[in-house]
Amino acid sequence: MVTRSSKSDYQSLLSLADKARRNGFSQQPMNSLAANRKPAATASKEKKPDPRAVQAFIIKKQREEMEKLEAMKRQKQHLLELRGQNRKSAKAAKMMASRTKDNDFSRIVLNDDEIREKCMIEEKLRKQRTEN
Repeated sequence: MVTRSSKSDYQSLLSLADKARRNGFSQQPMNSLAANRKPAATASKEKKPDPRAVQAFIIKKQREEMEKLEAMKRQKQHLLELRGQNRKSAKAAKMMASRTKDNDFSRIVLNDDEIREKCMIEEKLRKQRTEN
């Protein structure tokens, strides 16, 4: 229930607001502190990465690349050692190399046992040639 006095109070309040608006007062936002606050200086500037962080990242990537290369070299060396231990795989590698177009035998490394065997075979062949 609205009483007559509350209606008149409401009417007087509206008339005061109308007079204030005519005199140049604008409505203040509810949070006047937020309206008066200036934007942060960093917000207006474009954010750029920290040069020290970029340099650290580049160094980290280079270190990771070097570690990868070293790991690959160790793996290759290990596989070559395993291949050298197995005579059948060495023999198969020699056979495959002899069947290739370039016939580059400099890539195949013989171990000590194979060198001795090769020398013995060559000596036998020389003896057979001299006997004939």
